[in-house]
Amino acid sequence: MSNRQIESEKYGTWFAENGTAKYFVPRLEKLVADYKKWLANAEQLLSEKKRELYNVRNEEIRQFLSTCTPEEIAAFQSGS
Repeated sequence: MSNRQIESEKYGTWFAENGTAKYFVPRLEKLVADYKKWLANAEQLLSEKKRELYNVRNEEIRQFLSTCTPEEIAAFQSGS
């Protein structure tokens, strides 16, 4: 595996092979800032989609329970 492939897997990008600190620092600062932003966006989207999934499941349960008799609902609640 090449250095580029290794770095791409490890950091999501690759860097110049003989880069100096002056080369690396600004690139890494930008990379970290971008990843933090993307991670925050991904976490927000994940939260929204989990909420959507929860709402869909709640509606499915409500629809199912609306077809049940009070006795069947009581049996579900008691674990029978």
